[in-house]
Amino acid sequence: MGVQLNEKNEPLDIEGFSYRKWLEDNEAKKAIDKIEKKHLSLTWRHLSVTGVDSRTVLGHDVISCVNPVELISDARGSVDDITILHDLTGQVKAGEMMLVLGRPGSGCTSFLKTVANKRGSFKSVTGDVFYGNMSPEEADQYRGAILYNNEDDIHFPTLTVAQTLGFAVKNRVSRQIRKKNRGVEEHHEEMLHVIPEALGISHAKGTLVGNEFVRGVSGGERKRVSIGEVMAAQGAITCWDNATRGLDASTALEFAQTCRALVDKTKAVAVVTLYQAGNGIFDLFDKVLVLDEGRQIYYGPANMAKAYFEDLGFVCPPGANIADFLTSSTVETERRFKAGYEDSAPKTAQELEIAYRNSDLARQMQADIIPLEELEQETTIAKRALENDQPNHKSPLQTSYTIGFGHQILACVQRDIQVMLGDKASFGMQQIAALIQSLCSGSLFYNLPASSAGIFPRSGAIFYPLVFFNLSSMAEVTATFFGRPILDRHRDFSFYRPSAFVIAKMITDIPNVILQVSIFAIVYYFLIGLQMDAGKFFTFWIITIISALMLTSLYRLIGCMFSSFDNAAKISGFYSMVMMVYAGFFIPFQTMHVWFRWIWYINPCGYAYEALLANEYAGLVLECIGAQLIPNGDAYAGTQNRACTIPGASADGTHIIGEDYLQTAFSYSPAHIWRNFGICVAWWLAFTACTAIAMERANINSSGKSSVIFKRGKDNKSTSKSLRKPTDEEKQSVSIPIGSSSSSATQVPEDDDLKLARNESVFTWDHLSYTVDVPGGKRKLLDDITGWVKPGQLGALMGSSGAGKTTLLDVLAQRKDTGVITGEVLVDGRPLPVSFQRSAGYCEQMDVHEGTSTVREALIFSARLRQPMETPDQEKINYVESIIKLLELEDIQDALIGVPGAGLTIEQRKRLTIGVELAAKPSILLFLDEPTSGLDGQSSFNITDDRDFATPLWTQLKLVTARQKTALWRNPTYIWNKFFLHVSSSLFAGFTYWKLGNSVSDLQLTLLACFNFLFVAIGVIAQLQPLFMHYRDIFEAREKKSKMYSWVAFVSAQLIAEMPYLVICGVLYFACWYFTIGLTVAGSTSGQVFFQMILFEFLYTAIGQGIAAISPNPFFASLLNPTIIAAFFINFAGVLQPYSQLSVFWKYWMYYLNPYNYLIGGLVTQPLYDIDVVCSAKDIASFAPPNGSTCGEYMAKFFEAGFGYLVDPESTTNCEYCAFKTGGEYAKTLNYNERMYGWRDTGITALFCISTYGFVFLMMKLRSKKTKSAKLE
Repeated sequence: MGVQLNEKNEPLDIEGFSYRKWLEDNEAKKAIDKIEKKHLSLTWRHLSVTGVDSRTVLGHDVISCVNPVELISDARGSVDDITILHDLTGQVKAGEMMLVLGRPGSGCTSFLKTVANKRGSFKSVTGDVFYGNMSPEEADQYRGAILYNNEDDIHFPTLTVAQTLGFAVKNRVSRQIRKKNRGVEEHHEEMLHVIPEALGISHAKGTLVGNEFVRGVSGGERKRVSIGEVMAAQGAITCWDNATRGLDASTALEFAQTCRALVDKTKAVAVVTLYQAGNGIFDLFDKVLVLDEGRQIYYGPANMAKAYFEDLGFVCPPGANIADFLTSSTVETERRFKAGYEDSAPKTAQELEIAYRNSDLARQMQADIIPLEELEQETTIAKRALENDQPNHKSPLQTSYTIGFGHQILACVQRDIQVMLGDKASFGMQQIAALIQSLCSGSLFYNLPASSAGIFPRSGAIFYPLVFFNLSSMAEVTATFFGRPILDRHRDFSFYRPSAFVIAKMITDIPNVILQVSIFAIVYYFLIGLQMDAGKFFTFWIITIISALMLTSLYRLIGCMFSSFDNAAKISGFYSMVMMVYAGFFIPFQTMHVWFRWIWYINPCGYAYEALLANEYAGLVLECIGAQLIPNGDAYAGTQNRACTIPGASADGTHIIGEDYLQTAFSYSPAHIWRNFGICVAWWLAFTACTAIAMERANINSSGKSSVIFKRGKDNKSTSKSLRKPTDEEKQSVSIPIGSSSSSATQVPEDDDLKLARNESVFTWDHLSYTVDVPGGKRKLLDDITGWVKPGQLGALMGSSGAGKTTLLDVLAQRKDTGVITGEVLVDGRPLPVSFQRSAGYCEQMDVHEGTSTVREALIFSARLRQPMETPDQEKINYVESIIKLLELEDIQDALIGVPGAGLTIEQRKRLTIGVELAAKPSILLFLDEPTSGLDGQSSFNITDDRDFATPLWTQLKLVTARQKTALWRNPTYIWNKFFLHVSSSLFAGFTYWKLGNSVSDLQLTLLACFNFLFVAIGVIAQLQPLFMHYRDIFEAREKKSKMYSWVAFVSAQLIAEMPYLVICGVLYFACWYFTIGLTVAGSTSGQVFFQMILFEFLYTAIGQGIAAISPNPFFASLLNPTIIAAFFINFAGVLQPYSQLSVFWKYWMYYLNPYNYLIGGLVTQPLYDIDVVCSAKDIASFAPPNGSTCGEYMAKFFEAGFGYLVDPESTTNCEYCAFKTGGEYAKTLNYNERMYGWRDTGITALFCISTYGFVFLMMKLRSKKTKSAKLE
């Protein structure tokens, strides 16, 4: 951290800066300014904690989650409450540090959460916890004074270190500092200098924090940024949960020293859990609490702990870490006893607890606890200081916050702008998407004719901006879930209210949306040729802006209302479709069925569309020409006996007045423009307010207790019930510590049992250097490194954080995919073979696994794909069984891996990571974390093996596809959400277009009902892309680098595994939709439409996966979706703009290359050709024939080439004309000129399905080329 220690374990003054000296000066300033101190002691009495869901459970699959028998059986299963902590008592006084020790699963994390007042994940907490003399309920009002820092580093990756820490400092500036004329900016600059200096990251202040996708600071530096945030929060009591994870030993010691200095000078309280604490760290603590199975086996002074356990009969080996000695006393295979104490020394957790309670030390510590009444003055001063920190402690909005609500909003706005500008790719993508959309869509509707020929395309062109911004705003659902953990952390630290965050997002949206809409509107409006009037343009512009803002807030609200992304994606996809259908374009207001008409009134897009449409048609007069003027042609030039088929046309049929058309066709009025604008503003504000309320009411500590989840099956149910033990959050009930004697697995198999061959090869690296490109030039990360490892040797890489240890391991294991490597890596003096990556085991820091696999399945999967194909399958399975015994995984071999916090624990996942690499029979093991005993077995290294993969492609395909099918089967939420979207969308569309008739209006509604089917893809794609990327990240992070299988097998498995569910989705949609809208039941027609629907399921899935394959993250993909799907597919499907009116630029290539064109043709052609049209009264155009002529005689020349029929050809007074005689005539206006086009288009759609699957392979191949191995020179 950049802070060296002197002989008194104090930081040295380096380059003029000493953190301890700064703390002394700062406290002196506070004393001069008479700023009161917030000192609080922490006391707990008879504290016991019961788990929420401590039993091991069976995971659901697609069938079991809806199977009543299984559900009833699960509900009737016995649920035993498990006590995590047993009757703990103690106190940490102001100015003290306490270390909490225990094996994983002993209750350390649960203890810290409980005393930090984070109780939401527990079923019950009994006993008392006092902060000073405040109860937990009273202390909750001062949440910012009691901090809990977990071991995860959660930050915005596109912020720099200085921006991240600066935001934390800015949001914790107390009123006392401002009141005492200590300038806020001066304080901000000072803290922004002090914290990085104290943590040794001042050199990285201008570097991005980064994450797994964004290059930034190192993992150790990122951990120090997390520590810096907590320091900026200035808590009176801070609980640090394994805060040194990822830090090297030297940096961990410096963290402890910094913490010691902070506690000494500010009289704060620090409670710390560490799993690796050297004596230098241990000596800094005042007290130690040792837990075993949730029981207090020691609580007392740190300097007396060693002697206490030695008095019990335990032996501390010379030179051993005291912390390790204390925890080893709870492990049967690690502890050692003095001679004569083997029988009398306490051994179990209960015995150790009783021994402590009966000791003189325990009585002394109980007597040393300060009574609550004596803490009253301390608490009163602390409460007054905390209230004085608040800008207005009388306001309920300001409880526990140190800056005002307005300042919180301002700080969040500044931070959001920094985040947005930091993520240049996503920000640029938003603007580029708007430009591409405007150019493509504008050219699609280019220069709309000011006549009846352009009246339907004009309505579609005005509707399209709502479609685009509706689809692009759906990305906010993804963004909301991405930012939620950061919001929870900052809320926990009392940086800002969630409502301030929401309002800030609303404010930040405004310039971004204005920029997007301006780019879009300026190009789009003038390309399509809307009215050239400045007032109308700016009305179009402002209504589009408020629509985009409204939709962004709506999807943000949906994102924050659900705890599961799948559920949020499901609802957002369904609601998106509902808003589009009932906006007024797909089905005009007056034709809506009464049971759904109410939707228009609560549909924000309905008001926006009316305002946009009314703005354009107000004052517009269109000439009636062409096919809409009946009769037409040279024979009728100059005659007055004609009519216009457009609703609202003038009596003489020569023109259409815009206002009349609006009223007749849509029931809209120009008088509603600004009324609707106001309503849209109200919707925007209402959505924002609801989001703020939802965020405020959300319980950030309500996450349920995690459990080990077993594969469903008869054997597992009995197994899971037998494995219940006291559990902690960091380790579930089935976890057995490494080395425990409670299982037969403690007998480590010999080499003969594992059938491992000895490796006799020497691994060397000579003059190894590694250089990467950075902004402004190149950076050499490794410089002329030379070394070797002989057979049987265990080498350790040592160095401070950022020294290059991980980089060297990556280079040696051939896992680097960028940069230039120079030098040599050799085995027995020969270059590495192609097979090296799969035959070298490399356990990386991140434990990357497929969560729906069981432990045993993951090991077998690795063995089958990475061991030579010549090895019999049974031998591979037997080898896996030996690995399971070696790593003591028997009790969890049928447990689902899950994700961190819901599945295997960190310790169990790490053992599995080691097992996966061992299952490959590696020749060389490279560990990033500490090597574990029992991993010395090695298989022979075949220096002549020149195969990329151990198994052929066909074997890879079978195994990877089987795993992927299992993964989807065990992911019922994903599958059932997919089913829900199809059933709900189809029923909604079916009852929207209920029992369509055979009028001219119904022909158009039939087309739109089929077009509506396309929108079901939007929600499903939004759901499937994050899952595809999750599997892709697993493949790229571990399986590709170890050459387990090829990218071809990965993509094939992803596509094949989805196919059965896609067929079911198509069947569900067809069954719920086809018959409700009243299409013909003839088998030749319904069968063809059914087949086309099935094909569309495959088509959109491949499109979504192709976009996901090339996108860096789900948010980027959600921005890319509308650009590709809307601009290139929906636009040119021939619905929004008929083929006959397409601009020449697009007409002869894009239309024919668009799969959605053939999709619509396959859905609508045959149903239309089956309809014999009978015009309704509103569809009939009436005109008088010339004197002395019947209607039939007058129209004879027209019918030689024109469509339609006369109701009464013999009439001499009034000719009633219907535009189409059959649905086939209408289909021809859509360029579906023959009935056989239905089957033709279905066949072409099938070809597009194949080519689109090829698109997925191409996108993954392009990505694989980008992530090729680093260049060797």
